[in-house]
Amino acid sequence: MKKEIFIIMALLICILVSVPVMVAGRSEGENVSQTGNGWYVFQNAEIGDYVTFGSYEQDNNLDNGQEPIEWEVLDIQEGKALLLSRYALDCQPYNEEHIDVTWETCSLRAWLNSTFLNTAFTEDEISIIPTVTVSADENPVYDTDPGNDTKDQVFLLSIREAKQYLSTTESRICVPTAYAISRGVIQSNSNKVNSESTCWWWLRSPGYYSYRAARVLKGGIINTLGYFVVVGIGTVRPALWVNLQS
Repeated sequence: MKKEIFIIMALLICILVSVPVMVAGRSEGENVSQTGNGWYVFQNAEIGDYVTFGSYEQDNNLDNGQEPIEWEVLDIQEGKALLLSRYALDCQPYNEEHIDVTWETCSLRAWLNSTFLNTAFTEDEISIIPTVTVSADENPVYDTDPGNDTKDQVFLLSIREAKQYLSTTESRICVPTAYAISRGVIQSNSNKVNSESTCWWWLRSPGYYSYRAARVLKGGIINTLGYFVVVGIGTVRPALWVNLQS
């Protein structure tokens, strides 16, 4: 009898451990509890939720490994969810050379789809990040060549998308991680979120010239004039789509 009870209890524990944890009835913006790295961790996510997916160095303590990445769910459509990193994860130039570039040809695009992708995600996680068409959105103010559409797994938001998905200046304000700060981020002295200084972050759209790229300023205003692409103090908020079905 005791042996039978032990077997039943063991089976129940195995079942409970194998079921992913989901939270229903969340308020908008509340974190989503989840386990595992498959598509099912997003199946109950809603626009405005924060989810964790992948990992990247954030606390700048290299001895304790990478930390889980928090993402904001910006959109859900056609079986996919659009995610934007909650924090500025790194500090990178838009392009390594001071030349005319587009999103198609810039070094930041190459870095996101190689170094970042392979550092932040496991093979299983990469398998649910689809390669999508990233539109070459024009600058709405300046007649600068945006280049051609690209096929990417990881990308930056454009000016149009930043306005669409983050419709207020407050929603665009971003705080860098400790690791990003160590990489050279220039923080704001006047703009703070919960006593933490904010930073500016790159968009993929061109600026006034092709050697400038658009950005979101420390106070959340979109800067269509842009900044020099070679400047290395701009922060990176990766965006990507994830499949919601296997």
